[in-house]
Amino acid sequence: MWLSTVFFIFAIAAARGPEKSSLSPRNPAIDPEDFSWIANWAAVGDSFTAGIGSGNVYSSRKADKSCSRYDYSYPSIMNQIFGSSVESFQYSACSGATSIDIAAQIDALSGVLDLAVMTAGGNDLCLTGIITTCILNSVTSESSCQKAITAAQSAIDSILEDNIVSLLTSLDAKMDSRGMIVLASYAPYFNNQTDDCTNNEDWVFPGQAGGTSLLLTKAHRTSFNTLVANTNAKLKSAVDNAAKTASSTIVFADWSAWGEATNGRFCEPGSSPDPDDSSNDNALFFKLPTYKVFNPGVVYRDLAFYPLAQMESASNLTSVNPTHEQAGYTRLLDSIADSLEKRDGPTAGACTKSVVSNLLPDGIGKIFHPTNLGHEAIASYVTWAIANAMAELEDTTTPACNIVDELKCYQVSGSQSYASAYSLYMHTADFCKDAVSSLNEQETGSLYTDDYNKDTTDHVTFTVTKDTGAVDLTEQTCNLAVNHILDGCDGNDDNNPMNWKFGGTYINGAYTYKIAPVRTNRPFPAPKEPSAQCTGVFHGFWTRYNIRGAGWATWDNGQKSLRPNSTHCFGKGLTGWWFEYFDEPDSNGYEWLAKFNSPVGTEARCYSNNKVQKGAGGPSNDGCH
Repeated sequence: MWLSTVFFIFAIAAARGPEKSSLSPRNPAIDPEDFSWIANWAAVGDSFTAGIGSGNVYSSRKADKSCSRYDYSYPSIMNQIFGSSVESFQYSACSGATSIDIAAQIDALSGVLDLAVMTAGGNDLCLTGIITTCILNSVTSESSCQKAITAAQSAIDSILEDNIVSLLTSLDAKMDSRGMIVLASYAPYFNNQTDDCTNNEDWVFPGQAGGTSLLLTKAHRTSFNTLVANTNAKLKSAVDNAAKTASSTIVFADWSAWGEATNGRFCEPGSSPDPDDSSNDNALFFKLPTYKVFNPGVVYRDLAFYPLAQMESASNLTSVNPTHEQAGYTRLLDSIADSLEKRDGPTAGACTKSVVSNLLPDGIGKIFHPTNLGHEAIASYVTWAIANAMAELEDTTTPACNIVDELKCYQVSGSQSYASAYSLYMHTADFCKDAVSSLNEQETGSLYTDDYNKDTTDHVTFTVTKDTGAVDLTEQTCNLAVNHILDGCDGNDDNNPMNWKFGGTYINGAYTYKIAPVRTNRPFPAPKEPSAQCTGVFHGFWTRYNIRGAGWATWDNGQKSLRPNSTHCFGKGLTGWWFEYFDEPDSNGYEWLAKFNSPVGTEARCYSNNKVQKGAGGPSNDGCH
């Protein structure tokens, strides 16, 4: 149902009993995000509450199948969140229901409810006519599209608010007097700033592309989004008016900004015509494939009633003369319309209902309905609206509604494992490159981990975990996250002038990143300056050096620090190189030993004055002797 009803009404009460109770003071210490008081609640309405296509059919019951109720709708998600406190959940929402149908659903609700959900309005407005006329139908005109838009706006202006107020009032009569009703908004479907949807995609129903089809222009997308905004305004007004006389609390949950915030609308920059492409992972609504591959004016008979999964290619289709298939074409368009307003009845004679109302499968009927991600968003906004309103009633702190963004630094928790900053920063790009290519091919719950600087004092493990709700990871996002740990946890600390990194955990949305130094037995507190002990023994033609160190050359076995600075000082001639990291610091706190030979006469100008040691990151005093 393209713009079918997205309206959700939740009623919440903290006091229960067979009789309605008067509102009484509540405990100001109550946690507004504790929903354990919800025992009896219901979900009524149309396809947005029924959740067509999101998850699996709710149950094997005939009513659930015929109404296209699914188990990952936002009411189903919320029911799982509420948990064992729920004693009764009446799920009566039915795809295609008009306000008249929903009024009947409300009348049939039993008992005094703590919570109810309702969708209502979209099917009263003939908004599905916009889909068939302006988008899906190839035999159309600009004037027909504008008439459909005008009719929808007229219905918004004339009947929507009164219908919603009537339903809210009826629902209020089913609620405990301390209940709460939440009406959720529509969300706009389109980014209206891009040209790809106009120039490079075909939004006409597959197999029906014709020369007279309309393009999904910026102007059309703007018109559709304006209808959503105008609808939301009427819904908010209905909430305000109904609340004046209601015994329960009525609030409005507006999730319309979420699509723009997450690039979750249709026609976002860079989005593919393929709905399964990773560029559409943030999409809040189901879409058809919109490849521009069909020949104008040709009807592809083999596509007429194929499931969506079989509509991926037109390469093997048989074209026919459109006039020979007109009857089937008309039936198909009726079915398309019916998939979006299935089981709709007319409201004041404004809308008509297809006579083939049950022919189209949910695989196509779900188009323009919320995806799993969309229902998660709605559930989040509605539960937050409930908690926010409860906080106002209880005169307590309003709950925050934030994207998960939590940094925990290991040094704060007392960790004594650390590594040099350079040895960690140098691996972030490689780690993210490998993590992205690995995790984007795996299911949620997977992780990618790698070890760096093995067998050195700077041995470290990098890990990223892909949690529920994750979209494909990008290298840029990963790099920002791991560097956030390195930048945010250590540094600008007088007690850590060498900027040792102790690592940490960063939860960013659906990904968790960890940087964990491995060595647990390094000198502690961490060195505030590098140290060394150097001895040189003359052997006639060369000098044998033994250098012990701590706080420098901690990751490279001396190969990129001590050794190249030696040869840079005296040129060729370094022999007998040997380097070892100790299993634990020696009695003087040194962590490694280097042995090598240099030509005679190099001690004074390279090692006794600490020129080599300092150049390799070591100390500038206590030279070799």
